[in-house]
Amino acid sequence: MTDLIDIVPGQEMDGSAAAYEGDIVHGSISALVAAVPALLEPGAAGELARHVNNFAQGVDFEPIMDPAAFARAYRARLAEEEPARPWQQEVFRLSDFGVPDLEAIRAPELVDGKLVFFARQVVSGLAYRVEAPLEALDKASYEPVAMVA
Repeated sequence: MTDLIDIVPGQEMDGSAAAYEGDIVHGSISALVAAVPALLEPGAAGELARHVNNFAQGVDFEPIMDPAAFARAYRARLAEEEPARPWQQEVFRLSDFGVPDLEAIRAPELVDGKLVFFARQVVSGLAYRVEAPLEALDKASYEPVAMVA
């Protein structure tokens, strides 16, 4: 049996998302879960989040596995910014958006028949809450985490 961590999310040459299990290529989250049902176990929520995110968003988002580390990095980046500088197009500053409810961000988990995890949008650094029903993992929804400051 393959260790779950050995299943690698990635992309095929045509840009489509894939998961690689040794020589086997899974072309959808449904195919991956059918082949590796252990991904649906509660202890595998982090690995499942990596793959759901890859099939839904590719490299545009990264699952947040360590909420405390994310909060530290967010605060550090915010502290380095100069909020008095005027807005510039295509320059992403966290201070232009605010501070999300960092306490709401949790590690990936299975809750009421859904995978729930948080992801960081790579370009902006903003946090999103992601939900995907276990019976339809290809229907993940991404919603920005509410700003509290």
